[in-house]
Amino acid sequence: MKNLFYIIALVASVIIVMCTDDSDVPDGYPTAEEYFKNPDKYDNIYHGGDDLANDKSKCIIASESFIKKNFNYPEETEFERMGVTHEYLGNEECTLLGKVVAKNAFGVKTAYIYKIWLKYKGGDWSDDNSWEQKKIVLEEYK
Repeated sequence: MKNLFYIIALVASVIIVMCTDDSDVPDGYPTAEEYFKNPDKYDNIYHGGDDLANDKSKCIIASESFIKKNFNYPEETEFERMGVTHEYLGNEECTLLGKVVAKNAFGVKTAYIYKIWLKYKGGDWSDDNSWEQKKIVLEEYK
């Protein structure tokens, strides 16, 4: 009985593999077989390529230096990264909506909600000069 189960599982697996095709793979993307033979070749396709404004984590990191410039004590700002909303706008642009805690002019910690519009200009994503801050809105969170 145990052998029969294995035979049925093997036949089902072979049928599934034979029936699977790559007809739904968009142009420019590799088939699963091509990808697994050489994943490094296709890494940019699955990780945003040069379109870094579509990478939420990198946009969050890049936005922080722009946001810090708006505070009296930039080195003491605390970002809440877990609740950040990222919207990719296309054309290397995105918006981020999040919360930051920073000291105000009196040195008192205050929470703020921010929305920032960024554009990736190219180059090293970790360099501030590779990004342009299009707009920023900061409001005290009460």
